[in-house]
Amino acid sequence: MRTARTLRSGVLPNTTAALAAGAISGRHAAVIADGVKGAPAGAVGLIEPEAVATAVEGDVKATANVMRAFQHALDPDTADEKVLKRYERAGITLNPLLDGGFGISGTADETTGASVKAAVDAASPLVTGDTRTAARRRLDGLYRICRYWLDTAEPDPDVTARRTSKSRARLVVTIDQAGLAGQTSPGGTLSWHGPIAASTAQRLGCNSSATFVTLDPDGNVVEAGTQRRFFTHSQLLAMIARDGDTCPAPYCDRPSAWSDGHHLVPVSEGGKTTIANGALPCEGHHLQLHEGHWTLQRLPDGRYLMRHRDTGKTLGPEPPRPGHNRPPPDPAGDLE
Repeated sequence: MRTARTLRSGVLPNTTAALAAGAISGRHAAVIADGVKGAPAGAVGLIEPEAVATAVEGDVKATANVMRAFQHALDPDTADEKVLKRYERAGITLNPLLDGGFGISGTADETTGASVKAAVDAASPLVTGDTRTAARRRLDGLYRICRYWLDTAEPDPDVTARRTSKSRARLVVTIDQAGLAGQTSPGGTLSWHGPIAASTAQRLGCNSSATFVTLDPDGNVVEAGTQRRFFTHSQLLAMIARDGDTCPAPYCDRPSAWSDGHHLVPVSEGGKTTIANGALPCEGHHLQLHEGHWTLQRLPDGRYLMRHRDTGKTLGPEPPRPGHNRPPPDPAGDLE
């Protein structure tokens, strides 16, 4: 209705004509009408031809950009006030859902939104054979950024702040011994979230520091010890040199930058955190290896085979490709 009143007033003759001729959409006209609200007639006469030309050739966003620039030039102080309002109302919410996932929603101001978009797009680019939706790719990129921060954040120099920062920059997974060994278990828990499946806890613990705590029948701690399950930087580089700079799963060419350290023989079954027992599947295939009940096997010629635990279905090996045809290290060597 506001758009109709503005067009009926005669202040936007070119816009009215273009809309009547079907050259622009009603949304284009609404953006132009809203952009000239309160502007002097002389200024409107100067900007309207450019706005209509942009609307005819471009989308609504391009037209909105023209009108925002017009508003900034016409009244810088009001433009600044709008920036402050956008900043104050911006934010995101993360709501745990009853099915175990998270609902994410919100808005961002200009600089925050542009920075997040640039970082997310860079962290999860589209690669050949990628079947993820754009929304899934963005979420994966955000996840990689957050995980990198958790892995590399330097604690605050102040001792008190160091303790606080370090405790907050950590995801803690708890699970009983049965669940860790792949036996019947109620599952585990994840800090900041709650209950998770046992297989998810196993995946998160596949490349981490693990602390084992033994409790007596009364719930008192009688023993505690820490075990390194994460692969060191040198081990990761060695696996990339052996397998190539892509996911080892057959026919997957996602880069190693998206990879998770994975034990071919689970630690619960005696597998060690060594180069010989390690591989670097992408996050999607790491999920399939745990929650999806697949296994990954390195063949004598260095290629990989995936097999489903229940159906026996196999995937691969694919034809040899550079970096994927070297024999695996001898497991007896127990390379650290």
